[in-house]
Amino acid sequence: DEMSELILDSLEIEGFRAFERLTIERLSRVNLIVGKNNVGKSCLLEALQLYAHRGSPETIWSILTARDEADSTNKRTMDDYVEAVKYLFYGRKLFDKYPDDDTFTIGTLDNPDLQLTVKVQWVEQTVTNLPEISITFGGETVVSAQLNNFLGGGYFSPRSSRRGVGINCRFVSANSLAEDTLIEFWDNVALKPAEKDILQGIHIIAPEVERVNFIGREREHGSIRIPMVKMLNIAEPIPLRSLGEGMLRLFGIVLALVNAQNGLLLIDEVDSGLHYTVYSALWQLVFKIAARLNVQVFATTHSWDCIAGFQQAAQEMADEEGMLIRLERRQGHIVPILFDKERMTIATRQQLEVR
Repeated sequence: DEMSELILDSLEIEGFRAFERLTIERLSRVNLIVGKNNVGKSCLLEALQLYAHRGSPETIWSILTARDEADSTNKRTMDDYVEAVKYLFYGRKLFDKYPDDDTFTIGTLDNPDLQLTVKVQWVEQTVTNLPEISITFGGETVVSAQLNNFLGGGYFSPRSSRRGVGINCRFVSANSLAEDTLIEFWDNVALKPAEKDILQGIHIIAPEVERVNFIGREREHGSIRIPMVKMLNIAEPIPLRSLGEGMLRLFGIVLALVNAQNGLLLIDEVDSGLHYTVYSALWQLVFKIAARLNVQVFATTHSWDCIAGFQQAAQEMADEEGMLIRLERRQGHIVPILFDKERMTIATRQQLEVR
């Protein structure tokens, strides 16, 4: 089935953030990325976000502001943009005001038609040298603009390029989803078959929940819609959050998953706020929904219990493979070690340290 082909069967990242060059030769439908702190787990998710959104200015800016690398106020100079964007490049090197350029690439192995290239270079102008950013996908230019116009909101990506459209991609940060994102994702699937998937996710923690919906509530600065649940044997609906922060986290993950149809789902610190007893059931649900809706999943974790739950779920899925990807530093370089279903079973059985 052509629709169920993986968006990325491999991954190569060069010159981006922590990666001088990272080559992952094989990917699966559901990929769990592990490793010590500061080996690039979150960088890998950022690279995938940028790839999916074809290097859009909104994505670059949200990545930089999320790490406090960019000034989020409105009074920015060209130097501020140069200072911020350097964080995207390996070694955080400052650009020299010379014609040579700084570049990073993200794509699949051996397929230049599926490669994103982001380049910043200084262009000679009559008065002064100005940095420009150019973004190409598969050799076709998607964007070429002055850096401050591009990042400062004055630039709108052309929709004419068929390569500029990108991939459906949903990102769940370690802090879960913002209220407005939860509402947007819910409105996309309300009264559709995906509601059953979401209820199934909620049942992992609270089997007594019968229905879920977003209901308006008045607040000091206007009304807000919040997720409410109808419980068995309780007449009045109660806020989903009253079932605990772990419930909200689980709800957000499953909601993002069903919104990522035919695309990518990226989850940073998937275990955040969840009790270890839910991991196995959560991964089983993720594997099943991802296979049915053709979603490719990339998640990070530090938790051994989360890895064990992942391995167990992967083992129970006959067709859909799971891949455990361990990033580690060797002689100053970050390298991936891949554990497919078979290697994962051996590792967890022998309690090998795969984190």
